[in-house]
Amino acid sequence: MVRRKPTKSCAKTPVIKRSKSKSLQNVESCTIPHPNDVISGRGGLTNNHEGNVLFRRLVTANKDIYHSSSKTHKPLLAESIVVAIANQEGRFLAQHKSTGEWFDIGKAKAIKKTCQALREGVKPR
Repeated sequence: MVRRKPTKSCAKTPVIKRSKSKSLQNVESCTIPHPNDVISGRGGLTNNHEGNVLFRRLVTANKDIYHSSSKTHKPLLAESIVVAIANQEGRFLAQHKSTGEWFDIGKAKAIKKTCQALREGVKPR
């Protein structure tokens, strides 16, 4: 698989986004997700996106390790997957519902998303 370096397509003007605590935060908006980005959402667009395919491959390769890890090591494993995506010039993006702009969800949400993906499809003990 050929990895292309993404071009800078992020807007200089930050988008203002409300967090759960209702405070406003500056979030850098992007016009187009790059091939190495992991995009949040459901359906064919996200399932077939190159970055999401890589993400799912990394998650599948680490599921057994995740489930045999201690509670303190699980987030560290998830973080290592997030770092692996970032090392490939990838970001974790979501699309703003009203503007349609893509924005980086941040490291904490990316780790949370990765932990959820690592838990999916496993029968409870």
